[in-house]
Order: sequence, then C-alpha cells, then structure tokens
Amino acid sequence: MKLSKVCVFGIEKELTFKNNINANVGDLVNVRVKNKIVRGVVIENLESNEENFYSEIISKENYSIDENSIKIAKWISDYYFCELYHSLKLFFPPNSLSMEKDYIKFSKKGFLKYNGSLSELEKKIIEKIKDKNYIRLSKFKPSQILIIEKLIEKGIIIKKRKIKKISSIEIKNLIDLSYPVKLPKKPNIEQALALSKILNGKKYLLFGPTGSGKTNIFIWLSQIILKENKGVIVLVPEISLSPHIARIFYEKFGDIVAIYHSSFTPSQRTYLWNEIKKGNKKIVIGPRSALFLPIKNLGLIIVDEEHESSYKQEEKKPYYNARDLSVLMSELYNATLILSSATPSIESYFNVLRGKYELLKLKSRVKNYVYPSVEIVDLKKNIFLSSKLLNEIRQTLEKNNSVMIFFNRRGYSPVLICSDCGYVFKCNYCSVNLVFHKSIKGNYLECHICGRRYKVFEICPKCSSYNLKVVGFGTQRIEEELKNIFSNYEILRIDRDSIKNRKNLELIIRKIHSNYPKIIIGTQIIAKGFDLKDVKFAIVPNADLGLSVPDFRNYERNVQLLIQFIGRIRTGGLVYIQTYEPENEVFNFVKNIDYEGFLNYEIKKRKEMKFPPFCKLAIIEAKSKDETKAIELITEIYEKIKNENVEILGPAPAPIEKIKNYYRWRIILRSKSYKRIKEAIEKIKNYNVKVVIDPYDLM
Repeated sequence: MKLSKVCVFGIEKELTFKNNINANVGDLVNVRVKNKIVRGVVIENLESNEENFYSEIISKENYSIDENSIKIAKWISDYYFCELYHSLKLFFPPNSLSMEKDYIKFSKKGFLKYNGSLSELEKKIIEKIKDKNYIRLSKFKPSQILIIEKLIEKGIIIKKRKIKKISSIEIKNLIDLSYPVKLPKKPNIEQALALSKILNGKKYLLFGPTGSGKTNIFIWLSQIILKENKGVIVLVPEISLSPHIARIFYEKFGDIVAIYHSSFTPSQRTYLWNEIKKGNKKIVIGPRSALFLPIKNLGLIIVDEEHESSYKQEEKKPYYNARDLSVLMSELYNATLILSSATPSIESYFNVLRGKYELLKLKSRVKNYVYPSVEIVDLKKNIFLSSKLLNEIRQTLEKNNSVMIFFNRRGYSPVLICSDCGYVFKCNYCSVNLVFHKSIKGNYLECHICGRRYKVFEICPKCSSYNLKVVGFGTQRIEEELKNIFSNYEILRIDRDSIKNRKNLELIIRKIHSNYPKIIIGTQIIAKGFDLKDVKFAIVPNADLGLSVPDFRNYERNVQLLIQFIGRIRTGGLVYIQTYEPENEVFNFVKNIDYEGFLNYEIKKRKEMKFPPFCKLAIIEAKSKDETKAIELITEIYEKIKNENVEILGPAPAPIEKIKNYYRWRIILRSKSYKRIKEAIEKIKNYNVKVVIDPYDLM
C-alpha cells in the first residue's frame, strides 16, 4: 500500500493519506478532512502495509514543486517558527490554493467517448450540470465534489481555472518603454574585472556607487547564464519604483522575461507561474515573492538594492528575509548569487569581511556621471526654508535646471495641537500623532500607521478651546510654501499620497525625465531608481528625522538614504543637508560620500553594543485589545524562559505601543547562538504570540 504524508493548508500537523492516484512528492492534491475538501502538498511518500492513515488522496492538481522547494519550505518553517503550510504557500500561484477559482463544465465529447458504466450518483451530477455553462466547483458539497473528481478523471467533466494572459501593452505600461535604453557594447575596465572574477555557484557582494554600471553587469552576466541554458531570478525592492532595471532587461531579452508584480491580478500571476514552469520564461524580475517562482535550471540569483528593508516580510507569516533565503537557494541549486547595492547592509559587508561572500567593487561612476558637492548646514543657525536656500533654488531654476527636495514625511503637518492646553491629537487605535493633510475634497487627519482618517477637529476635546494650530512640515506643506514663492515653475510632489495608482506614477516619471526647470519634492521614494539628469541643486531640509528612532539600525538607514539620494544626481551640482547635529560623525561620511568608511565605523559600534551582525535577535510579541492581558501574557512568557541561556530585553511596550487598537508588549531575545534562541522559543511554541527572527524593524 502506498501512503503519503500531506501538509494540508490550514492544519499544523502533517497527515498521512492513502495514495492510490500515484501522487508524487511536491504535487498539489485534494484531500478530505472533517467533511471538507481541502488542498495540501505531498511532502513524503511512504511504502507501508499499515492501515494507519487518515483517508485517501482524492485527486491532484496541475501544480507541483521540486524537492529543493520542499527543503527550503521546511527550512523556513523551522528557522522562522511558522507552520509548514505557511511556507509551502510561497511556492504556489495564488489561484491554486483553494477551489474558489475552479470551474467545471459537462463535456459532451468526453461523455460520448466514455465506454464504462456510471453510478446513479454520477448520472445525477451530469444531469444537474449538462445544460449549464461553467459552474464554480466550491458551490458543491464535499460528497458531490468526490463524485465530480471521478468524472473529471473519466473525461466527462472538464475543470478549468480562470487564467488571464498579460498583454504586451500592460508590460509596456508597467515599465515605460517610451524611450530607448542604450547599453554600452562592452564593459569598462572595472566592470570587466568584476565579470572575470564571477564563477558559477559562488556568492558575491557587488558594491558600487549609483551610476557605476551595476545593471550592465547584470545584463552581461545573464547573457552568459542563458547560453548555459540556465534561468535567472532578479529581485528588486519594488517593480513600480524600479522601472529602470525591468525596462533594460525587457528591452534586451524580450518575451523570455517575466515581470512579476502585485498590480497583476491573481489570475495573471497564475498565468506567469505556468509560463515560468513550462520554461517559456527564463528570466524573472520581481519583488521578494519572485524568489519562489519555478524557474527552470536556476543558474543566477541577483538581489538588487540588497540593503532594502522590503526584502524582510514582517506583515504576515512566514516572517522571512528574501535576501537571506537567496543564499540558501543559491547553495541548493548551485547557482551564482549577486547581492548588489551602492549602500550594502552591515550584515552583507560583514559577510565579506569573514569570507562568506567575495567583494566585487566598482569605484567609479560611468562616463559623464558626476557626484554633486555636499554641504552640511547647521539648522540651529538657520530656519527651515532660509532666504539663502530659497535664493539658491531661484538661481538654479533661472539657469534652466531643476531642484530636488528630499523630506521623508508626507502630509501637510505632523502635529495638530491645542495652543492653550498643549493637547496633541492622536489616533484612537494607534499610539501615534495624527498627521494633517490638505485635500481638494476636504482636509483630514490621517494615522500613518493604520491608515484611518478623521475629520479635522475644530474644538479641543480637553479644554474646549478653538485655538488649534498645525505644527511642523510635511511634503504637502513644503509644496504649498514653494508654490507661493515659485508660482511660474512646475512643482512635482512624489509620495504615497500623490502616487495613488500606476498611471499617476507613470505620468510623474515622464515629467521627472523631461528636461525643463522644475522642483521635485518627495519622500524616500525619490531616493530609489530615478535618474535625475537635470537636477543641479538638492536639499534635505531636516536630515535628523530618522536619527531619533529607537532602533539600532537608524544610522545605517539614514546614511543609506542620504547617499542614495545624492547618487540620484547625475551631472554634478550642490546638495544642502540641514541638521541640528552637524558635528555628528555620520555626516562626514555622507559629505564625503564615503559609505565604506561608514560601514567600518558602524561595525565597530555594533560590536561594542552587541547588536547584529555580532548576535542574533528575536522578538516575541504579545498583543491584545486589553492592555492588561497583553502585559500578563508577555510576563508569563518571560517567567517561563528567563532562566534560559539567552539575554532578555524587556518585557516592555513596543516603541509604537498600540496599533489598530491592539496593545503590543514584547521581549527581545539576544544571543551569539541562534541555537540558544531557538531552544528558548521552543518552550513557548504553544503560546499565541508573534515570533520574528532576525527582525529588521524594531518598531
């Protein structure tokens, strides 16, 4: 008798089923559990004479993954402390995980071909559907689905899943092919040296400033891999904000490139999954989820902007880091790994120092790409938008050049306050201030954590005063101030409020690339992926916004953002960076665009403070709408593991204590040994808490 272990979606433990349909390891199958037909994945086949099995596998779907994918899913489950079905879901297309997208129809042709006998129940099903168009399979009872599956095997019923192709127009809209990209015919000396060092199956950190030609290396390397009949995965933080790299690949390689994007429907992403599985697509470009697509004969993984926090999933299980998983995948598939950035993460650079990766360094920007001069301005001696700064903007615009302003706070003003009693308006559901926004449809207050919007208050709820005022600046307020002063020039604001959909983004990108004098104001979005050829003057009005965040990565994030921002400017010019701490040593690294110097400086600090990469961290978080219950639960967990051989920070409230009406209390485990952290967490695995290994964001 053939038995199979199946990981059923939604069930923590694997179940054993009789396998009479010869389902293989990795197959997506339908099984019956507690009077429901559900899906699962065969993870092991057993040869046994035992009668100890749950029930039998009903049927299998046309989706399967390889054994390496199952190994990776098991590793994710074990390392990141999540149920196996959560990690297996990563490897299958969205439309395949339930019957909701399955439709059936009677096949007259199949019925006439079939020579066998039919049961009365089968005849009843046929009678019920024979004159109808496609019907959703999930509308039938489990007992009827069992019969339908048998009729599908006999060819009397056809089962289809709605899958929509992606048109070339949709691809062109996504990556904007309206202007051609010229690639150099051959690499320069630095690029050629880097390419000569790359060997199959090795791991590399490609470290070079913006404009040094890292993308060109990706293209030349991909050409070599394709000649070996192998596939390529290119991870980017977000396709919509990285159109440049997608456009270059698509223009160079055409239809063998699959661009995987969240704006495509589940049906379209399922179509892409099938095309990749068949081998019709040999290069995949997409965000972290693209790492799990079934590319054939994987030979190269590229993680572009490898320092980006978006590679770490922290919203839902599994809380994995795609950059770190790319290392494991490259080893399993013997694929070459390229981690690339102008501002690499501390962890990746440290892995170079200890010999885990080889460093490929590009020191120079390509021809005609010139860094601007950088001036650090003391905000204690200047006002936010000083007359000197405004005069510099005016002179730049009059010379027919553009200006860029980077301010990482959207909205009009971050605080609405009562002038009489000092009451600050906060979100009812999150422990953060509400941000004042201006809109044509009416002004409003918004929580930038949960997204809830409130009407603008006219009276203080504490003292009944009408004397309310907005304090501080956001991108909207900077835009308004500058419109009053520079009314003859176009001002483009780029933030999550202005980019509400893909069409808005496409329009803004075209305007950015148009060479006419303009002022560009934006949040960190403008530090990512834009070539700003006509910008000659740039401003960071307040570089201190992120430095006070209670997170050991705050200096790393801010220096990365500032250097990336400076790197957007291609043809020289001047950058003003305003700060209340001009004496802070990190600004010397920014001024000199010396990111490697910062890395070495920060590594020493991390070692002194005992933070990653010199230790492992894990967050254990309890949450409840009742604050007392959250505190009691995290205290109980603390008591249970306090004698384990790990350092425990807390219990304490999270930096943002309340989110979406849930109070969050946590402890942080710290140890040089992941094994010790794991042993401690194993003791509380039955508790309903959130466990994040290697957290990227401590907020």
